[in-house]
Amino acid sequence: MEDAGAEDAPRERGHVRLPPSDHGYVTADGAVVAADRDTLLRMSLSGQPPAGVWTPETRGVVPTYQVPWIFERLMEPARKNAWGQVQATGFLAALATVVGGVAWFQAPPGTSGGPPLLLVIAVIWFARSLLDHRRLRRMTADDFAAEIEEARRLPGARTGTPVFTRALAAIIGVVAAGQMLSIGSASMDAAGLVKAAVRAGEWWRLFTAPLLHVNPIHLGFNGMALLGLGALVERYANRAYVPLVFLLTALAGGLGSFVYTDGTSVGASGGIMGLVGFALVLSLRRRALLPRSLTQDMLANVVWIAVMGLMAYQYIDNGAHAAGLLAGALLGWLLVPRGGDTPHWEAGPATRVAGWASMGVLAASAAFAVARMFGVV
Repeated sequence: MEDAGAEDAPRERGHVRLPPSDHGYVTADGAVVAADRDTLLRMSLSGQPPAGVWTPETRGVVPTYQVPWIFERLMEPARKNAWGQVQATGFLAALATVVGGVAWFQAPPGTSGGPPLLLVIAVIWFARSLLDHRRLRRMTADDFAAEIEEARRLPGARTGTPVFTRALAAIIGVVAAGQMLSIGSASMDAAGLVKAAVRAGEWWRLFTAPLLHVNPIHLGFNGMALLGLGALVERYANRAYVPLVFLLTALAGGLGSFVYTDGTSVGASGGIMGLVGFALVLSLRRRALLPRSLTQDMLANVVWIAVMGLMAYQYIDNGAHAAGLLAGALLGWLLVPRGGDTPHWEAGPATRVAGWASMGVLAASAAFAVARMFGVV
């Protein structure tokens, strides 16, 4: 039996003695503050949310996201941003469908079939945005709490600027600048993976071709992928692996392209797919120390790239993609250690030297590619 005056008496929930109020919060310094519902919501959405809150729905002081109506308001900005991404990518997909469809159906007989590459990219981008929005819309407070708990349980990743990734992006940027200044498609012939030239002995094209790109869109997509994947490898492995994995898998991608296709090939896709394969193996071998979402993200990347390759095989060098991915996975199997108590590990002296040497080879390849474009060598 409860005392009739219990509602007016101070209550104790957990280890915090609460004032006689249905709503309130606990500040970061431990102060207990009674508040009405609107004030509690405003504080929870502020830049400095309370350390804990209580409401009629809770059985004690809990984090803000464990109160359903506060959680829904906390999720609004993320869901709104995700919906904005859906609208933007949907508009681009619709525009690409109209423009690409007209160009496709008006193409002269005998030209290569298949949808334009930009249309394929736009549709896949829209599909990914739609799935991200669906995931956020269905996320519950329990799902969010599980992610928070996982983040607290896992040791911290390496921090700091992804120096080697940015240096590699800068190297590719220098080559792109050289391409813009060269005349017409001279850069492709001068330093691209021209298969007949490789057969004639110009093997150095395997080193220069991954640093060239067809156009700004090609460069932009590969650049964004490189910056994201390279930073991930630096955060969860060691920076030396970025140039080492990129160089070796770009070479493997070039060999795959040489075997699989006859046309001239350029682009960093082989090396980027190598970083995907390396990161996928890394996420599997060290899964006890890494977020579960990392493996899911890497698998999703493989699936999306495979779908794109199947839909736009006329434009995408699937030989380079497949060879780069497999080479990256093999390097991950050979180089990624098991165990440890941190998600990242220190590379040995040999790996560090190999990383610096790989960066040097890539820089020298870029200089040679630019020199070839302008007829210096």
